[in-house]
Amino acid sequence: MLLFAFSLSACGFRLAGSSSSQASFESLRLVTSHFSKQQRQLLENQLERAGIRVIDNGELPVLAVRFKPIPDRLLATSASGKSLQQMTRQLSFSLKSSSGEILLESKMLRRQRDFELDSNQLLSSVAEQASVAENLEADLYDQLIQSLNRI
Repeated sequence: MLLFAFSLSACGFRLAGSSSSQASFESLRLVTSHFSKQQRQLLENQLERAGIRVIDNGELPVLAVRFKPIPDRLLATSASGKSLQQMTRQLSFSLKSSSGEILLESKMLRRQRDFELDSNQLLSSVAEQASVAENLEADLYDQLIQSLNRI
């Protein structure tokens, strides 16, 4: 069994969801559009955890990321004051060398989740909505980093 596991890893096999955390470059400049400070900080933190340092200037590849929140969509309501909503987040990104050469064509990532709001428990509903938004954004940033790792 141990020999089988070593032979799989030797041929380059990886389990789905497991990824190398090292990108093909160590540093980049990050240019964001339509990001809040909190969203940008979350993205920078995830890039750092993936081994990519974000530096403000220098002759580095430039990662341009545009965030696009899409208005929540009401899916269903009930007489008890509960509603089912769908939250969607989208971002597009591209990567260019410091000389302007396209390293990664513009790509668009989109994630969505359904969540429940209860008008009788407004505080917990607002907290749930914020949590869903943060999780969606973190998922998008993970997908972005996976795309960068493939370069």
